[in-house]
Amino acid sequence: MKINFYVTVLLPILLFSFTLELRSSNSPSNTDSNTDSNTNKSGVPSHLEKVDPKNLWEKLFTVTRTTNCAQTRNFNDLVNEVLNAYSKVGAASNKFYWVKEWGFGPVSYLFDYLDPVFKNDTVIEFKNIYDKVSKFSNEDLPEYQDSLNLAQQMKNADYHVKYKYAKMLKEFNQKANSAHFGISINTVQLHKALPALGWKIQNDQGDYAKDFVLKYDIDGDGRLNARELVLGFIRENKANVAYKTCINCLKKTITKIDSMFEYFNCANTGFIDAEQMWNALPQLTRKSNKYNIFGIKNSLSIRTNAINDLVLKNMKVKEGFLSKDEFRQGILLGFWDRQTTQSGVIDGDSRNLKELRWSQDGMVDTVAYNYMKETIILELKQKAEERKQAMIKYKDQN
Repeated sequence: MKINFYVTVLLPILLFSFTLELRSSNSPSNTDSNTDSNTNKSGVPSHLEKVDPKNLWEKLFTVTRTTNCAQTRNFNDLVNEVLNAYSKVGAASNKFYWVKEWGFGPVSYLFDYLDPVFKNDTVIEFKNIYDKVSKFSNEDLPEYQDSLNLAQQMKNADYHVKYKYAKMLKEFNQKANSAHFGISINTVQLHKALPALGWKIQNDQGDYAKDFVLKYDIDGDGRLNARELVLGFIRENKANVAYKTCINCLKKTITKIDSMFEYFNCANTGFIDAEQMWNALPQLTRKSNKYNIFGIKNSLSIRTNAINDLVLKNMKVKEGFLSKDEFRQGILLGFWDRQTTQSGVIDGDSRNLKELRWSQDGMVDTVAYNYMKETIILELKQKAEERKQAMIKYKDQN
């Protein structure tokens, strides 16, 4: 910016001024026979003496060079700071490669089955997380300000600076939604909430609130909406339930999940696989007979892929198996995926798409039923064809 200014503005002016001076000093009217009056102390003719740009600054500019350079440096520092911060925010599409469809795909049938056991409690605890943090004021403190609040940083900037920032933010925040911004959580709220609620904070974190936002801000607006906040909480605090100081740490949900894991883990190896879950889940006490993936008795085990999908999406330590932590996180993230949006936590089934998988008020697995019906029809046709061939053979022999 500074180089362009000198090249495009100042340099042409200096050259033009130098040319005028050179021409006027060479004109006949200004020629003097007394050479002493046209030379400086070093003996160099005055019209050839190098022009000092400092002598023109006061005439060319409304502010001093020192003030201008200071403003330029401050602007560049601010740009670099924001670029550095927002290069880490969710606008980088590959940053959130680890986010999966934990509650959708084949595993969606498993979560349909688990809904009567978990959904109500999980929704209540997810809401408590968002509501508790939302109650903290988002106003800056004397000792702590929201460093990701660009609107505040740009408050006193001039038009050109704001325009440059607007273009930059548009590029970085293609996914950002202004409708959710006002109800989202900023770093000031997290700065207050995380220690107050006893949530996990690493001792080496300088600005833990800012780090938390940068880590989970998927839409890149510098704040955490309800979906992002709950996601961050699950990943950072899933093992925190044992600490009595942790408030709203999903204790009720996690206690049931861990109990299920121990029930499945008959060999006490610390790991479970899809077969163990498939064999044990039909014994699960459920408040409703809806969404029963074990309702169709058949030798093909149609919905085993629902259990396999849970394992595939969450296994890390041992291939084909889930540890207690992996199983716990897999269940929590599945319900997070189905019951949260950018606007808040959902009570009902508006997001989980059950109506596409089940008919007759959740009593019939539509795809499995049609598959079984087609299979039965095919088997009947085959048996009928076998009887027909047997009759033809019998007639031929007689």
